[in-house]
Amino acid sequence: MKRNPERLAWIVLLTSFFICVSLTIAVPLGVRWYILNARIRQKVTLEVQQPPLSVTLAGRGEPVAIAGDRDDIPERTVVDTDATSGRLVMHTPHTDDPVIVATVQLHHNTEVVLSSARSPRFPTSRLPHKVMLEVRAGRVRISVPSHEGRPTVVEVHTPHGAATLTEGSYEVKVNGTTTEVTVRDGQADVSSSELLTRLGPAERAIMDDEELRGPLPAAPRLIVNSDFADPLGKEGWVSYSVEPEVEGEPRGEAQRTEVEGQPVVVIERRGIGHAETGITQRLDADIRDFSLLQLHLLLRIKEH
Repeated sequence: MKRNPERLAWIVLLTSFFICVSLTIAVPLGVRWYILNARIRQKVTLEVQQPPLSVTLAGRGEPVAIAGDRDDIPERTVVDTDATSGRLVMHTPHTDDPVIVATVQLHHNTEVVLSSARSPRFPTSRLPHKVMLEVRAGRVRISVPSHEGRPTVVEVHTPHGAATLTEGSYEVKVNGTTTEVTVRDGQADVSSSELLTRLGPAERAIMDDEELRGPLPAAPRLIVNSDFADPLGKEGWVSYSVEPEVEGEPRGEAQRTEVEGQPVVVIERRGIGHAETGITQRLDADIRDFSLLQLHLLLRIKEH
């Protein structure tokens, strides 16, 4: 085969030209992409409020008991509380005066994984601060403060779905069968399987493996069988009667019945002297995050 030096020269020249042009375009674009998208780990502190906390640091395998505050908590750390409590605090990196990005309050019997906590490496980036959590069980309160110039996004994953949180205050509760997301202030996008709903202030959603319910009012009903649809003693309410102060006098009675087609409880006692009679229910509810607690009663009093 006869060689053609001129053709070979053109091939080398054109190849070099295209490589030069490609590098001229690709290198600045690559540098720009890196500046706009590069992220760096945030500074995460674990505050111990009721010691000790059970903590499994990333790559360590075995949990350790921590009785005091600890800085530089790495990603993929698991924090577990039983009768203890603590708080994760995320700060912006590389600043002399760190700013709080988000806080996660861990209540009793809670297990949380710090999946990721990252911020843009360079100030010119428009990306938000981002925190990713996995709440496996228990209850957490998440606060996302506002920042001028750069927002914060917190992604919370649970066994039943996920929630994306922006500036505001939120509560996430996970038990064996459901996840409940409550918005005190702010906005949350809650998803489960292919379902999606957006929550605003004073709204909540409940999700399980099959459905997503919401938006619902944020205020939950703490009293079981509040409309007396079920008999007393079956669920929630328990009747009681104190021994009369006058010997031989009858005790009072509390019975479920219907008045004008509506289920009611009639508390009745005939006799003299004091003999307290009523119904009681143990709520066993944690109300530390409540801003208002109201009890509404509809009473009709008859005196014989």
